[in-house]
Amino acid sequence: AKPHHRVFQREPMDMSFGTKRSSGPTIVIFVAGPSLERTRPLKQILETLGAIVTVYTDKDLCDGTVGGTEQEGSSSLTEVPECDAVLVLWSQFFLGSMQSKLVDLSDRAFRRGVLVLNDVPRLVDMQDRGRLLRVLQERDVPMPRFVECSREAGHDPVLEEHSNHIVVGGTRIDKPFVEKPVDRRDKELYVYFPMNTGGGRALISTRESGDMQYVCRFDTHSQVRREGSFVYQEYIQSDGMFVHALCCGGQAYGHVVQMGVMASSAPLAHQASVGSMHTPSSRGAAAAAAATPSAHGEFEGGFPVFLRQEEKLIAKKISTLLHQTLFG
Repeated sequence: AKPHHRVFQREPMDMSFGTKRSSGPTIVIFVAGPSLERTRPLKQILETLGAIVTVYTDKDLCDGTVGGTEQEGSSSLTEVPECDAVLVLWSQFFLGSMQSKLVDLSDRAFRRGVLVLNDVPRLVDMQDRGRLLRVLQERDVPMPRFVECSREAGHDPVLEEHSNHIVVGGTRIDKPFVEKPVDRRDKELYVYFPMNTGGGRALISTRESGDMQYVCRFDTHSQVRREGSFVYQEYIQSDGMFVHALCCGGQAYGHVVQMGVMASSAPLAHQASVGSMHTPSSRGAAAAAAATPSAHGEFEGGFPVFLRQEEKLIAKKISTLLHQTLFG
């Protein structure tokens, strides 16, 4: 297998992109079409700082056919233009051959001396949730307990299901837990609840790649899915907040967003647990005071917060392990 060490072969990494030149650095960004609008603020900031930014979408990676149908006027990008840096903003809409095309383009750009900000082969590998969690676990990154239930290659794991917990291969996971497809492109995540809070489950979808709106639907069905491969992970409850840890060039920053759709979509007996995410109560209260709900039930107006020192160290460690200069 080809080693994934391209991004961090350069030490120290020059994040100035050659500021001594009279003209600004040139940066090429790859982004999927559905996420293009959310790329505009990043592009504007970089251009304000003097960078020359060119954005390519998934259409530029097509080989002239989409879904087996030839597209008139469609052409595939064969080489990254002359630039100082390449940034790939990963998306579930980079499908099939687009992934290998991104790997090839970034690899050839790297061999030309271009700074590749994200190790693209690693981004592809990270679409396997089981593999990603195992890598983090092996390096002692703190995370909720999990167990993988793989049905690949005809494997039929032993799964015992009880009212308040499941047992997979001898490992017990108590409810509430999250059932996540191994393939990270599959956004159908279910949270299963114990009987003392009414049981049932809630279907939630996240915006891990910036492509989907948050969704939450509750139903009384309590049995886990029996077809496909999944990761079962303990569900950590807090105050209905997300803290996004953003790592850039080894520095970590925090951003809090309150998600109201999860609490408002669940029955009253479940609102406390469904609406909980991953934020300590002190920061959660501050975020709640500043946030205002949007028409979709999502609370806009998130704001920066100070990460604790241990959180900064965890974010930096993950960024280094996964070889991602810009990472969240």
